[in-house]
Amino acid sequence: MEGREWHYCPTCKGKLVRKVPPGDDRPRLVCSRCERVLYENPAPTACAVIVEGDRVLLTKRAYEPKKGLWDLPGGYIEVGETPEEALHREVWEEVGMQITIVGLLGFFVDTYGDGGTDTLNISFLAHPTGDARQGLRPGSDVEEIVWFDKNSLPDPDLLAFRNTREALRAWLQMHSSGR
Repeated sequence: MEGREWHYCPTCKGKLVRKVPPGDDRPRLVCSRCERVLYENPAPTACAVIVEGDRVLLTKRAYEPKKGLWDLPGGYIEVGETPEEALHREVWEEVGMQITIVGLLGFFVDTYGDGGTDTLNISFLAHPTGDARQGLRPGSDVEEIVWFDKNSLPDPDLLAFRNTREALRAWLQMHSSGR
């Protein structure tokens, strides 16, 4: 649960207040009873920029937040998963594809929806394993799967999240530099 939604301490049920704890330099959520400090950390996600030649795979979101907008396959990293394991699981769940991770594109901070959970998005460059046109099937949270040419990507306003735009920009820069 995101910090800004917390009202009571998970340890002793005391009321949380925002103050600067001793030895810190910024306001934090602190329990008024047991003085436990709650750190408002972002939730980690793993996203795939899946490419084949000059094309990249995007999914249209079937649900809020950002329903109907284009996104990268990926999602939250579950407890006990590495980012790579989460990426393989999420890509399979969302598009029915096996991938080979080629490298790391970058880390991008964002918010999941308006006023939603703060996220740390780990974006990987990946290639499909096998024929990229065979067996694609939208998962329950995907309305549509489309391969876009690098020169005809959706307008940035049609991309679901800032981290999606940033990851695609990183891929385009990498692609244009020949790496």
